[in-house]
Amino acid sequence: MASLQNAQIDQTYPALLKVGDNGPVTAALKAITDGAGAATNIQMSNTATNFVSGTVDFTGSTVSGLPAGSAGLELGTGTDALQNAIGTASTASGAASIALGKNSTASGGQSMAYGEEALASATSAAAFGQYAEATNFYAIAFGRTSSASGDGAVAFGQQTSAAQSGAVAMGRQVTSDTADTTHVRALKIVAPDGAALGGNGITLLSTDGTDGVVTLLDSDELALDGEAILRQTNAYATGGQQSSMSGYGSTYWSACSLMTGRPGLDGAFIDQSANRAIVTKFDIDYTKTVTTIGVPMPVVSVSENLYLAVYESASNGGPGVRVWQETKAITSADNDTWVEVTLASPWTPEKGKSYWIGAMTPTGNSGAALARMGGEHASCQRFSTTNNASTGTIIAIHSLTASTGGTAMPTDFSAQSFGHRDEKVFFAWK
Repeated sequence: MASLQNAQIDQTYPALLKVGDNGPVTAALKAITDGAGAATNIQMSNTATNFVSGTVDFTGSTVSGLPAGSAGLELGTGTDALQNAIGTASTASGAASIALGKNSTASGGQSMAYGEEALASATSAAAFGQYAEATNFYAIAFGRTSSASGDGAVAFGQQTSAAQSGAVAMGRQVTSDTADTTHVRALKIVAPDGAALGGNGITLLSTDGTDGVVTLLDSDELALDGEAILRQTNAYATGGQQSSMSGYGSTYWSACSLMTGRPGLDGAFIDQSANRAIVTKFDIDYTKTVTTIGVPMPVVSVSENLYLAVYESASNGGPGVRVWQETKAITSADNDTWVEVTLASPWTPEKGKSYWIGAMTPTGNSGAALARMGGEHASCQRFSTTNNASTGTIIAIHSLTASTGGTAMPTDFSAQSFGHRDEKVFFAWK
């Protein structure tokens, strides 16, 4: 550092610092300049010193004598830790931890505690809010008196608690009870910002990773990927005994309620004359594509064709125009079994509509006979897809019988005269 000793004043005066107006220091702040009048970033009076611009660097210096309560933040006792020094001090004893708030404590490495009495006592734990506590590895508690004590648990909301590993509790006073599961007080799916309508859903994953979106249709029905989900409360239960007929495999869902076997079939056959159809009405509550119909055949003494058909409902409520017909060859090998009739083209009935299903054999019950429902003779079928997922219900109201006039189901039943039957023909669907 150069000295001014023996230096000439006229050559070294610019190196001196002076009051900017060359006057004495007074109560008014004055700029401090060098001897040539160049300004510094300092202003001084006889009561204050101001740094008016630039940077003030105290690296390597010790600042002492500051008034109590004005220190703001200070280093904690942990390496690279930070804590407040205003009012009642906090404690940041974990490495790289932060504790801010009256009596807050961050004792875990890389932990954070914000708020009065907040506690983060484990590695990377974080507690936000008055009395919030995060006491396990990577746990997060957010909200007054929230508590996250499970490994990686998250408690979000006032008085929430998440004690299991990976559990999430959201909403006021929600307490988790299952690991790796999100628990909520209530959940509302809202429209995107600015959108007038909703339509958002919840995406779920199956065990094989296939995703599906659950939404609410305009008809207030739950839907999976846009198609209505079966409401089990609409299923009609019946209590007949199980038939001993063989061949009813797991590929079919039970009719009526979700029983493990098929519904009550009394093992007897419909009292059906030759070339007369038995038709039964059903309503479609939920729509899925039908690929196969199962028909129980309790008695087969003659090899012949089984004719199946579905009809629209006519304006009078009875059977109308035929939608489709299928033919299945029946032999003695089908006696006392379930016969599968595969549709040539998969059929998707329309939700909210009524249809009629009919069946006939040329010789009636003297050849290949159809089975009837047991119990109260109330037919109730259920749709099923090929993977056994139930997708809709059919509740038969009554059965009618009519002559087909030949060896096939008519193309239009609208002008046909019918007789009424209380024996209900039964079919399974998938």
